[in-house]
Amino acid sequence: MFGYPAWFEYGRMRLCLMEGGVGIKSDPGVIRSARDSGIPLADFVPLGRDAGRTWTFFALPAAEEPWDEEALRFTLGLLLSVPAPERAAGRKP
Repeated sequence: MFGYPAWFEYGRMRLCLMEGGVGIKSDPGVIRSARDSGIPLADFVPLGRDAGRTWTFFALPAAEEPWDEEALRFTLGLLLSVPAPERAAGRKP
């Protein structure tokens, strides 16, 4: 995505590494539940573009600051445990 490393599942992007964190595609209900449980997720807005409700963003602190690796592992496990949402009807691949 935009020249950043990405992980694809069955030919569709599921995760991408950006400068400030990790963009993750998941089911909107799972994203909402994760946010409600206190996981620090933000709206995913790659290069100022709207990524919709199926993407979320897990921000990582600057390299000099400590970060919670266990929280990232838990978040990835939770959000990637469900199949990726299908592309909206009528949209081209």
